[in-house]
Amino acid sequence: MRTPPFDALLTTWRADPATLVVLVAATISYALGIRRAARHGVVWPRRRTVLFFALGLGSYAVVELGFLGA
Repeated sequence: MRTPPFDALLTTWRADPATLVVLVAATISYALGIRRAARHGVVWPRRRTVLFFALGLGSYAVVELGFLGA
């Protein structure tokens, strides 16, 4: 088995409905949790939110929708 060319890694994507549902559900749940925490006076750091979306959901999306999942 050969290693795919680098451009294939960047351009091979597939829309998977199950993965998209998971991503949307996680986004909504996280946003609702932050809103609920704010109503109770908890200050939620923006850094945590950015890291959750960028590293958490972002990496999940790349793996599941990108060349590995395709």
